[in-house]
Amino acid sequence: MKLFLRSARRSLTDWTDEQLLAAWQEQRKEACFQELFNRYHHLVYKMCGRHLRQAADRKDATLETFAALMDVPASKPIQSLPRWLYGIARNICISRYRAQSAGPVLSGEEYFFEKNAGEIVENEGLLRHINREHPHLSDLLPRALNQLENKQRQCIELFYLEEMTYKEVSEKLGYDLKAVKSYLQNGRRKLSLILQELQSERS
Repeated sequence: MKLFLRSARRSLTDWTDEQLLAAWQEQRKEACFQELFNRYHHLVYKMCGRHLRQAADRKDATLETFAALMDVPASKPIQSLPRWLYGIARNICISRYRAQSAGPVLSGEEYFFEKNAGEIVENEGLLRHINREHPHLSDLLPRALNQLENKQRQCIELFYLEEMTYKEVSEKLGYDLKAVKSYLQNGRRKLSLILQELQSERS
């Protein structure tokens, strides 16, 4: 069986992603799925490394991504496999990151999300703080904000960029204080991940 798979993989290397996907989704040809895994697992693992510190977590997230691919029915076409894998892996990593309640991922740059009463007033403008401490990230912030969920983006823009208080944000958006603080907390974490991703793409 192993000899057959090795022989099959050699002949499948010239197949396109679309051909391999069709053979897997419609006929469940394991050799075709194995070829897709061989092509992309190292790239998925590398992407997971942007979000997860532990090698074991990266490996688990990579395998979970391909497990999701195994379950995609033939009735659901995948237009671009790399883009699809990227999106699935990113969502898995974010979910793992949140579940673990890990600290910010940006190494050495996470502190512009924190408010230190001795140095920074509670609602100091986020842009001003980034420009002062981390100017190399300031041009990425608008793109990152646009990728947040609407409620998280609204709260972050009002609290940090327009320097409103929790109460003012609550009154303007009609959310209770607990919800505002939750949106800010989750939004900061997601913003951290997105900024890291954008920074990696630029480097």
